Amino acid sequence: MKFFSPEWAAELKNQINMNQEYKNSSEGWEWLLILSIKEGKNNQSLLLDLNNGECRGIRSANQDDINKCHFIISAGKETWKKILTGSLSAMQAMMMKSLTIDKGNMSELLPYVNSLKELLNSATRVQTEFE
Repeated sequence: MKFFSPEWAAELKNQINMNQEYKNSSEGWEWLLILSIKEGKNNQSLLLDLNNGECRGIRSANQDDINKCHFIISAGKETWKKILTGSLSAMQAMMMKSLTIDKGNMSELLPYVNSLKELLNSATRVQTEFE
């Protein structure tokens, strides 16, 4: 499935909801999250509706979503590819500043580090085509 396509997003939702570790580490998470690919003028973003260990929906994000979401996590396509294929951890990417939190407070995310890790682990289980 093409990365960030509607089919990919639907499978990511399924994988998140099947991930028991994600559910266990996400109690209290009630914020909208956007995952974004930064590629010059061709940015793509997905809005994830996450609530207490459940992913209620994933869809392409629009400007209104970007304005009202709590967190935006962004990276270039190559960085996302490395994270999702397991050749780079999200923490390494953050330390290298190739994965960034473009909106939101890092201190609010700290209690949910395992939740984010498991969210990304769920994404590694989606069969992904990186053009």
